[in-house]
Amino acid sequence: MLIKIGIDPVLVTIGGLKIHWYGIMIALGLYAGIQVALRDAPRRGINRDQLMNVALLAAVLGIIGGRLYYVVQNNPSFYLHHPAEIIAVWQGGIGNIINGDIVGYRTNGWGFEYTNPNTFGPLNVPVQPASLYELVISLTLFLLLWNLRTRIHPEGMLAMIYIVLYSVSQFFVFFLRDNIIILGGLKQAQVTSLVVIALSLPVIAYLLRRERLARPPENQVTEARSTAGEVAG
Repeated sequence: MLIKIGIDPVLVTIGGLKIHWYGIMIALGLYAGIQVALRDAPRRGINRDQLMNVALLAAVLGIIGGRLYYVVQNNPSFYLHHPAEIIAVWQGGIGNIINGDIVGYRTNGWGFEYTNPNTFGPLNVPVQPASLYELVISLTLFLLLWNLRTRIHPEGMLAMIYIVLYSVSQFFVFFLRDNIIILGGLKQAQVTSLVVIALSLPVIAYLLRRERLARPPENQVTEARSTAGEVAG
């Protein structure tokens, strides 16, 4: 079954100003992220002002990082010869299902077909809906980790679990994505995923070791209880 997407990547044009779908998606993503964080902030002892300051910084760094990662994933040699295009955030980014800038390989069955002449994707070519797969995976990871947030210890472990699981998902999704192969049959994002996982494992081991060392030995706990009992007696 093919789903035809004929939506223009530009939502509306007002004079010389173009409002892109990806801009709307960025705004919605930030709003949703802030609302989720506000719900959990009291448990973590974070006030609203602190949260909004962090959210602003995260938004700026997220947009810059996301754009740079897009550049690395999509023909970096082109951007080396055209450095001005690196900051052209209106040429691809978020809102991928509508934009068509994240697509899988050509397919004869289930997939997306972009029919708008302004699409970033291949025009009138059935492709695997890689952006949809990534959306479903991301939502699943959020629901899983949100429900585990009060049960995962020590501090920082939840973030590390997310990083590892997301990297694993990217590694497998990119077997379907139509990107350039750079090393041993793998694409740039797959190599990055393996590096991130490799770097994450020592951090996880460190967090677990630090938590274990922070716990008082059983004999110390027993001795302390005995002393407390004698004093009370």
